[in-house]
Amino acid sequence: MNQRFPQWILLLLFAASFMTCKKVSTIDGVSLGNWEPDLAFPVLRTSITASDLLENLDENSVVLEDTDGLLIFIYTSDGYRIDGAELSELIPDVDIPMTDSIFNLPYNLPNNIRIDYILVKEGNIGLLASSVNTPVDLNFIIPQLTLNNVPYERNLPVAGNFPTVDIQPVPGYILRPENDTLQFIYTAVPQAGGDPIVLDVPLRVSLDSLKYSYAEGYLGNNNLAVPRDSIEVDLFNFLDGGELYFEEPKIRVRVQNSFGFPLSVKFNVLRVLTANGDVISLGNDDLTQGLYINYSSLNEVGQTKETSYTLDRFNSNIEDIIGQPVTLVDYDIEAITNPDEDSTAIGFMTDTSVIDLDLELELPMYGQARQFKILDTFAFDFSAYEDITYADFKLYSENGFPVDVNMQLYFLDENDVLLDSLSSNFEESVLLSADIDGDGNVIAPKTNSRIYPVNEERFTRLKYEGKQIVLKTEFSTANGGTQSVRFYSEYDLKIRLGVIAGLNLVD
Repeated sequence: MNQRFPQWILLLLFAASFMTCKKVSTIDGVSLGNWEPDLAFPVLRTSITASDLLENLDENSVVLEDTDGLLIFIYTSDGYRIDGAELSELIPDVDIPMTDSIFNLPYNLPNNIRIDYILVKEGNIGLLASSVNTPVDLNFIIPQLTLNNVPYERNLPVAGNFPTVDIQPVPGYILRPENDTLQFIYTAVPQAGGDPIVLDVPLRVSLDSLKYSYAEGYLGNNNLAVPRDSIEVDLFNFLDGGELYFEEPKIRVRVQNSFGFPLSVKFNVLRVLTANGDVISLGNDDLTQGLYINYSSLNEVGQTKETSYTLDRFNSNIEDIIGQPVTLVDYDIEAITNPDEDSTAIGFMTDTSVIDLDLELELPMYGQARQFKILDTFAFDFSAYEDITYADFKLYSENGFPVDVNMQLYFLDENDVLLDSLSSNFEESVLLSADIDGDGNVIAPKTNSRIYPVNEERFTRLKYEGKQIVLKTEFSTANGGTQSVRFYSEYDLKIRLGVIAGLNLVD
């Protein structure tokens, strides 16, 4: 997360209190001389909700709410797409010589694919004909390629020694192989008359870059290559010790599928890596043996079916990652078409069919935190506050969050040498947890009030040497971090800050 509470709030209050004071040396032209007043005034009144604290996360993570308003961290993979236009070459490129007037071309595709029906989107049929001895009138037919139920047919005059080239686009034609065969037939009748002949030079036939827009049949038992992927989890990256437990972690598989044939997704690897270097394997029989994916029927062409599968504590060993500083979810899957290998199953695919596969790590904000520490460093130049001699800050808060928060500001010079700290006792809670019930829900906010004095000697040193602020915060859920609590979007923290500032005003 890029925005963390309470670091930015306390820093803002600290800076705002100084910036609110301004130097005054005369009133209506009357000199005040050396005057050291104490000025007491309110500086800030604000309210921060739980949703506000979790904005601006990294691009692979979001925070959502369930129907009750419980906040949930969602970390997602980059996802993977299988595109129908690239999945398989359903119409092979062909360039053959016809040594006889009838040629049966085997229409055999890999992985036992059987095509019953293809709608051609683009591509050409090419003919190259020569007749060395006898000019002929050539008739060429492909009975299994039709337009409006009329077979593809070409009639060409073929001169003596001069080749005839014929290229015809065939979008909109329907290809129906018979018994996994395409048949090419030509009839060459001598222009001088007589019976049909076999050409001296074999007729060359090419199917050039034919693409489909729709295909129907048994589309094979095939393992589709899906690159190995992972989900990066940065939640623990900025921790400085402490423990964080999510009670109900989940891993969700989401598949959007607009293909029209049976499909399963099998996990060969599903594991998490932790910041400690541990590797924890996860899974169950559904994922290791194959998760069946919803698909459209023949009368649902163009529709997209969704499959969502959740790995949770009820159907897997995912509880093994509770309390672990997970940094990566690593997974390797394969998608299998027609996993039951039923060759009688008729399906379809289009050139716009897609399978979109995503994995999500879901961390509902229900759990425990014990001494969950965060450190952050800010550049801060105190020399601008020359006329401030001391400052007492009074912080009043109404904490609606179910956590105790210890806070400390450390002041460093330009060489990272510690100069001072705001509080003398980090262990004393600044913001006490709201009251909660046995289920970890807030039932009443808790008010807190603290004063932080910074005397003249301390502040003088900060003015001339202070260059950095290190903000340390430590969170623990209620009862010393032993009770699990829930974070809802409506939880909030109300803050009021007052300041008593000493000014050195000189003519």
